Amino acid sequence: MTHDWKIGSSAMRSLTKGEARPLRASDLVPNTSQKGVDLRIGLDIVRLSLRRFVDTIVVATGDSDLVPAFRLARREGIRIYLDHMNHNVRRELKADTDAMLDVPINS
Repeated sequence: MTHDWKIGSSAMRSLTKGEARPLRASDLVPNTSQKGVDLRIGLDIVRLSLRRFVDTIVVATGDSDLVPAFRLARREGIRIYLDHMNHNVRRELKADTDAMLDVPINS
């Protein structure tokens, strides 16, 4: 995960309207992005499956980048349960899971 700062949307709007004012600390918001997380999760799924450390894996995602890891795990006899967290899920991701969980999100 990379960390840096960016100007928040409300501060950006006021600055682009030409409002001359000094930049305040509250105008800055963290700018985080995740890199390589899918790869690491996929590698964990593969390692756990090949070493037979688990018999069931529950994953909360809608990301189809995990399809190859899901396929390998299922070939190894591991059950894959997917919680899509009320998001759309691509067909190939659904096809490579044993069950779709529909856990309601509390608001």
